This record gives sequence, C-alpha cells and structure tokens, in this order.
Amino acid sequence: MPDALTMTKVVGATLDVRFDWSALLGSDTIASVAWSVSGVTAGATANTTTTATQRISGGSAGTTATVKCTVTTDRKSTRLNSSHILLSR
Repeated sequence: MPDALTMTKVVGATLDVRFDWSALLGSDTIASVAWSVSGVTAGATANTTTTATQRISGGSAGTTATVKCTVTTDRKSTRLNSSHILLSR
C-alpha cells in the first residue's frame, strides 16, 4: 500500500475510503482503528482484521480533504496511512 493515496470525490457524493492493510500485516491483525478526517464530513466506520473503512461526504469544490487512518495491531504495532481527496463539482 502506498504511503498516501489520492482520490477524487464529487462534493454531493458519499465515498467509502478503504485501506487494505493485509500486505503489511503478515500474520498480525488489526486490533483497533483511529481516524482523523478534515475537509469533509466523517460518517460511519468499519473494520475487519485486515481492512479499515471510513465513509465521507460533503466538502467544498476545489479543495482537498485528508483522511488519515491509524491502526494498532494485536502485537501492539502502530501503522499510519492517509488519503488526499480532491473535491470536484
């Protein structure tokens, strides 16, 4: 998984931002997930033992939102990834 992903979202749309951590986890699993969202409205979250998902909506056209995901694994390792979302009309 790249360190940061860039996506595009239409302002009126809802988007699920999903991080798949399976390639980095090996036999470890996700124990907890923390999210930091700016520039859009954060909605529901969900996670499995290898993925984390944050639903986002809203925002202002022509701006960039940021969604950061921090996971802590069963073995107490912490990993961070982020996505930059370009907001369009």
